[in-house]
Amino acid sequence: MKKQKRSKDIVILIIIIAGIFVCIGSSLGWLYLGSGRAGEPSPSVFSNHQEEVDSGSNFDFRPIEVPKLWEEVIDERNSISAEINIPDGIREYGFLKASGNIILPQEDDVLPLFEDYYKPYKVKEHGYMTEYTGEDNLHLFLPVDENENTSSTSNSADYIFMAFRDNYGTEYYNIDKYSKEQELNNFPIERCNEKIKKICDSLNLTEDIILTHYTLDYRIMQEEAIELHIDGTDTKPDYAWTEEDNCYCYYISQTCNNIPLIPAYMLQQSENILNYNPHMVVLSRERIIRMFFAAIYDIHYEDTYEELLSFSDIMKKYRKIIDLVPKEKSTNVNKIELRVVAVRENGKVFRMVPVWVFYGSTSYEGMEYTDSYAVFIDGLTGEEL
Repeated sequence: MKKQKRSKDIVILIIIIAGIFVCIGSSLGWLYLGSGRAGEPSPSVFSNHQEEVDSGSNFDFRPIEVPKLWEEVIDERNSISAEINIPDGIREYGFLKASGNIILPQEDDVLPLFEDYYKPYKVKEHGYMTEYTGEDNLHLFLPVDENENTSSTSNSADYIFMAFRDNYGTEYYNIDKYSKEQELNNFPIERCNEKIKKICDSLNLTEDIILTHYTLDYRIMQEEAIELHIDGTDTKPDYAWTEEDNCYCYYISQTCNNIPLIPAYMLQQSENILNYNPHMVVLSRERIIRMFFAAIYDIHYEDTYEELLSFSDIMKKYRKIIDLVPKEKSTNVNKIELRVVAVRENGKVFRMVPVWVFYGSTSYEGMEYTDSYAVFIDGLTGEEL
């Protein structure tokens, strides 16, 4: 009997601990899974789905059958060999209708993030944004118009980005030189996560986000800075880098239905589109080095589901698009994923639209190099975007 009681007590204890962990994660609105890995988006959307199922509600779910892998030789020039990456909840329930409006950051929320080190003060109102300056040649811009971005830069940012280049597709791109696993000795990742959450909260980006980061070790930055700028720069001419230059670069994406949300203007580009993140913060132990936030949406979900086109219909549309590809061009798709694009519907209201991304490479007859390739198809209408 004592043995049975002890076993029951252990089980109860495990359940209590698990419950505490879940509550903490939920209260934060995001859950970090360890150094170098992406934070999971808040599970609130699909948790609601499951609650609807468990309660026996009459919600009209709209699941979509999508294979995990697609292999097809369309013709002698165009082929697909791709994993299809979408959230399981889309396959099981569908895409919950959603809309949103842009949230503009407020001075009283953002300025305190810079106060201790930069001592910012207002210098100019441009009509569409307000500019602040401060120590270390800080320039901070807060939008007044919803079409503008929130951004900051400084002398420190100038020399960090001489050594860390994230401009994909250029000869200076060197992001792969930096680790996703390393933890800085003078700046624990746990402390950085706390600061990142505070920054996101201040901009009302409080839940349903994905985080990825790179560790910017001063020793690697010094090597890269000398490699890229042997004569130095105005802000750090001697490259006497120290541990105080250590920082993390965080990339942040808002999600809708657990799918990354990208700006509509990114549909005009194809390079590295699946790794694009609209928001970025570079953070050292003592201050924000650089910050950039595109539009942040206050997303509201409805009680109905979108009528997604079947995947077979999407494939029919893609084949028609391929028919129009010039004969001297060849394409190979190696990834198929969903993204969400905010489309202005009425005044300041944006509708959240699921978009299929066919991503891969393209080459031209007689040329040795290949280029990135992407096709965007509206998941509701089948229209090429």
